[in-house]
Amino acid sequence: RSTPLYSSAASDVYKRQHDSFLILLGNKFLNDEKRITLYDTTGRIVHVETLLPGVRSFAWTKILPSGVYIIEVSAEREMERIKLIVE
Repeated sequence: RSTPLYSSAASDVYKRQHDSFLILLGNKFLNDEKRITLYDTTGRIVHVETLLPGVRSFAWTKILPSGVYIIEVSAEREMERIKLIVE
């Protein structure tokens, strides 16, 4: 079961079991190669993932320590930053 954490015209983020999360991308990013970067509060890159055109979702399954993170979704002409709070 998923709990909504964030929603915009471009993407939605859902909390899943055990502090994992799921990003669902809207049509804004659909036709481009996308890069998803997860940062901690110090700006350190925790994870980078590249998604091919047509891929609409990314699931994070590793447990994150409690804290605040930034998820950056970027494509050729678009970029969005999402604040993620892990309790």
